[in-house]
Amino acid sequence: MAVTTRRWSLTETAFERLLRSLDGDPERAAARYEEIRRKLAKFFEWRACAPADEHADEVLDRVARRLEEGVVVQNVPAYCYGIARLVVREVAARAERQRAALAELPAVDSAAPEDPALACLDRCLAQLDPGSRALLLSYYAGERRDLQQHRRALSERLGIAPNALRIRLHRVRRGLEGCLAACLETEGRETKRPSLPLPAEGPDVR
Repeated sequence: MAVTTRRWSLTETAFERLLRSLDGDPERAAARYEEIRRKLAKFFEWRACAPADEHADEVLDRVARRLEEGVVVQNVPAYCYGIARLVVREVAARAERQRAALAELPAVDSAAPEDPALACLDRCLAQLDPGSRALLLSYYAGERRDLQQHRRALSERLGIAPNALRIRLHRVRRGLEGCLAACLETEGRETKRPSLPLPAEGPDVR
């Protein structure tokens, strides 16, 4: 029998408990909440961990959940920054996994020609316009130690904001997926489609 894990979502009760942990006065508590949220957003901005506002909300939601579970938090702001550092590490690890997966794309030419999935991937990459293909591969290039710096430099070189760059990559990737689906359908074979990861800090598609 399959077990379905229900994802936790912020409730009014949990939110009120979080506010009470900040201050007994509702107005002061609300002001402190907004102050902590702004500082958390800056924390993520300084670390090029976008979207900063969404990550700040994620941190506060996690803290609210811990409080609802009965965890005793003596210093809520300090606890928030501890969670924020954890989120930064999670985002970096996820980005590295995605970069490593997409980094395999240039090696498609050496793959076995009888594999229809890889043949379709090769064909669809070739159909991308040169700018989109170069952008796709450039975005995931770079060593682990300077990956974020590489992407910031790429957005500066293109003259667009980092978030706009991620959105553009998201669209290119979706177009590539559509091409793969059509190609495999044409092949008429039961073949698993290659997995193509989304940009690490792209639009929320969860």
